[in-house]
Amino acid sequence: MVDVSWVTLDRVVSEDKPKAKRPLRSHFAGLTDDGLLAGLRKYGIDTGRDELAAECRRHVSAEALTLDLDQSGRIRGGADRWATDSVWAILLELWLRWFPEIPVFERLDDQIALGYRSREEGQEAACCEVWLRAWAESQKLFEKTGSVTVEDFDKKFRGTQSLYNWMQDLESVLWEAGLTDPAVYEQRICVCEDILRMLPPKDQITIENTRRSLTETHFELGRVEHAEAMFRQWLEADPQWGWGWVAWAECYQFTHTDAKDLGKAAEILLKGLTVAGVRERSEIENRLCDVYRDQGRIAEADDLAARMREEYHQTLENRLGRLAGLQPLRMVKTGRNEPCPCGTGKKYKKCCGK
Repeated sequence: MVDVSWVTLDRVVSEDKPKAKRPLRSHFAGLTDDGLLAGLRKYGIDTGRDELAAECRRHVSAEALTLDLDQSGRIRGGADRWATDSVWAILLELWLRWFPEIPVFERLDDQIALGYRSREEGQEAACCEVWLRAWAESQKLFEKTGSVTVEDFDKKFRGTQSLYNWMQDLESVLWEAGLTDPAVYEQRICVCEDILRMLPPKDQITIENTRRSLTETHFELGRVEHAEAMFRQWLEADPQWGWGWVAWAECYQFTHTDAKDLGKAAEILLKGLTVAGVRERSEIENRLCDVYRDQGRIAEADDLAARMREEYHQTLENRLGRLAGLQPLRMVKTGRNEPCPCGTGKKYKKCCGK
């Protein structure tokens, strides 16, 4: 069974079964503060603003607060099977109204969902705005939960979207927004730096992709020397990082600034190809072909493409040759009275041969 947060469950039920008997957040949204407090007293919880503020500061979600109240015996629902759900919805509504400065998982989940909805409706600016607020909330919660990596955080968050997936969508949205409003790129840099701090060392692919995003953003802001220094540092540490060479060249190939320089892009790619054992070699060669064509060096691009095809076919032939030299597997039939090959010690007919 998938472990999801209560706010995720509420969102799913609200969208798929809006007339379900389960209490939903929407049922309490129209109540006054006094009405919400009366709802809590119905379940044995007599609280005020100051007491609730202290509880909210101690917890990261209204769900966690509700579970603590339930486990301590403070929720008295009687025959009401939905008592804890009602208490959670009321506490969350009060939390969102009274304490916008206190971070909470459910608000983060709401903001992420709202951003996706705005994006689907083509409201990119609105998506960007709400997601930047969500990112600020996530960073407060990351610290509040004592998380070390994004994996740690997601285990506690259990949101409608994982932070891991969403933060990569956020970085992409900020890039698109920056094309019309370069000021957004400063925020994208901050987000990329935060992401790099949150990723575990084993997630090398996402680390490398985020590094590419970080440097291309600096490049678009005209910080060419800074971006170059970052690429040099990373490629000195790992010269076989093929996508690093590609990303560095792409900064000069695709930039929207005056720093565009196809000759420099080709120089970087050629240097990458000199590295013994460089990864993603074919990607470097493909990008070099594109650069050559953009430069009008069609003959060189065609020659390189021909060599790549020849190398590909040679590699394929070598692999097929090795496969042809393999001995086919022989199936050995087990007699019904022989020991079962699964290792149980039973006769085959009494075990896997039934």
